[in-house]
Amino acid sequence: MPGKALILTGRLVQDHEYIYPYYRLQEDGYEVDVAVRGKETVQAIIGVRVEPTKDIPELNVDDYEVLVLPGGAKAMEYMRQDQEILDFIAMFHA
Repeated sequence: MPGKALILTGRLVQDHEYIYPYYRLQEDGYEVDVAVRGKETVQAIIGVRVEPTKDIPELNVDDYEVLVLPGGAKAMEYMRQDQEILDFIAMFHA
């Protein structure tokens, strides 16, 4: 049985790159958390509201089986400047 998945994202993410994995993972039985810095509701590039369930400091690598990093140059630009996010991704990869 699937466990938990995490979508780690930020403002101006590509709408479809966030929405599709969010619902697809739920279809497969995963409990899906969405993490945004500051647990702030943000807007995707076309206008979808991204409502996070977690803030970055709340994340624990061991809680998740799947990590999704949806694209969008602007969202990724903000995320790559956040050392805590980079550290989480590196720990998850390890």
